[in-house]
Amino acid sequence: SYRAAKRHFQEITRFGKYATGNSLIGYLVYNADYLLIGRLLSTQQLGFYFFAYEKSRLTSVRLLKVISDVSFPAYSRFHTENERLRMAYTSVTVAGFAFIAPVTVFLAIHAGEIIPFVFGGKWGPSVLIFQILSLPVLVNAATSGVGSVIYAIGRPEISFRIMRWMVVPLVVSYYCGAKLGGIIGVAIAVALMKSFASGIKLGVTLNHLRWRLWPVFRPLLMILLGSLIAGAASVAVRMLEFDFSVWVSLINT
Repeated sequence: SYRAAKRHFQEITRFGKYATGNSLIGYLVYNADYLLIGRLLSTQQLGFYFFAYEKSRLTSVRLLKVISDVSFPAYSRFHTENERLRMAYTSVTVAGFAFIAPVTVFLAIHAGEIIPFVFGGKWGPSVLIFQILSLPVLVNAATSGVGSVIYAIGRPEISFRIMRWMVVPLVVSYYCGAKLGGIIGVAIAVALMKSFASGIKLGVTLNHLRWRLWPVFRPLLMILLGSLIAGAASVAVRMLEFDFSVWVSLINT
């Protein structure tokens, strides 16, 4: 009927409006740091920052894109079954985080050795930035799935309204970071503010769906703890190897 067709058209238009708004705001938020560094600092510093930012996200972005493409149809199928949707979201998020967290923690801990070895010593100034930006990589791996859930239940306005209010604080924090601490300051601002924005979106989404936080994220905390322990163990092994080599050289002399 005409009324049904009109209602469907309005729903599609509303969905498309907010989805487009999310894309535009996302583009601004995820490029504001580049623009400010290029404007306030130097091309060389922008290069170091861009390198660290892109390399820190390389593995996670590709994997999360695949996960999103695969999981979205399942989320859409369960959009009226809250418990099955929660179980699907939890399973998918845990699976992705179980791979991303250990890799990210290991790379962050050993970035001072890996980056110069793989890409050359000229990228040494990017090491600390890489390590700082590993924080939002972990947070994104734990929370990015809510974006697919939001779209699956037909509520893209949730993300839009959150990001709309976050744009100004994000950009202001990047600006202050650039002014006060150069590219390191920007990296800290990006790590903290993007993690905070992801947390807000997650909290609002879970509240809308009436999901409790602990059952969803308890397995993620266990994975993160295991990753940190493994990372600490790798550092200890390297230190023991160094001490052993020192002792051997002293004995031989």
